[in-house]
Amino acid sequence: MTLSRVDNSGFARWWWTVDRVSLMAVLALMAIGLVLAFAASPAATGHANSAGNFSYALKQFAFAATALFILIGASLLDFKQARAAAAAVFALALIGALLALLIGVDVNGAHRWLELGGLKLEPSEFLNPRLRFWPPLFWPTS
Repeated sequence: MTLSRVDNSGFARWWWTVDRVSLMAVLALMAIGLVLAFAASPAATGHANSAGNFSYALKQFAFAATALFILIGASLLDFKQARAAAAAVFALALIGALLALLIGVDVNGAHRWLELGGLKLEPSEFLNPRLRFWPPLFWPTS
C-alpha cells in the first residue's frame, strides 16, 4: 500500500505522523513476548502426570490486545488531547490509589490492589506515566 503525503484520510495522517520505528519495535517486542508466553504456558500449568494448557498465554494475549488498542488510540491524539487524557488518567489513578488504601485487597501485607471482578488492578502504576504530560507547577514546560 502506498500513501501519498497529500492524502487527507485519517489513516494517512496518522501514518505520516507516527514514529514508525518505535511502533515496529513495540510490536516486535509484543510478538516476542507472546511467542515466549505460548511456549512457557503449558510447562507452567502442567504437572508431572498431565499436560498443561495455554491459560497464561491467553491471558497475556488479552493484555497485549488491550495494550495495542491503547497504543493506537494514544497515538491518534494530538499534544493537547494527550495532556487532557493524562490529567484524567492521573485523577482516576489518584482516586483509585486512595480507594486501594481503604477497600484494597491485601497482597503480601500491602493494600495496593483493587479487585475488579477477576482482575486485580494496581492504580499506582497509572500514576507513573503522568510525569511527561502533566508536570507539577515548578517544572519548566517547553
